[in-house]
Amino acid sequence: SVKVYLYDSVGTVSGKIYASNGFTPVPNAEIVLSNAAGPLSFALSDVEGGYRVENVPLGSFRVEAFEAKTARRAAATGSVDVARQDVPVNLTQAALGIVKGRVLDRPA
Repeated sequence: SVKVYLYDSVGTVSGKIYASNGFTPVPNAEIVLSNAAGPLSFALSDVEGGYRVENVPLGSFRVEAFEAKTARRAAATGSVDVARQDVPVNLTQAALGIVKGRVLDRPA
């Protein structure tokens, strides 16, 4: 069998990255867009948290974002179904937290 890839049949994936509160944009986040074959594109979000990846082949994909400043991550999946389709994928970072305290041993 022969696999034929029609690389002229591509679309665009774009969106914004938001902090865990759901409305604060995240600038300078590292973006990785991949499909089953592996990573397709690496990018940085702009000052308003936006990103845009063109020439994404038809089929399923995954978008992952990482913000080095806070170590927060976000991820989402989608699919380019027809040529020249613009697929909007907004990402919201997972919340992180730290629990501090002291464990006390209570006598029996």
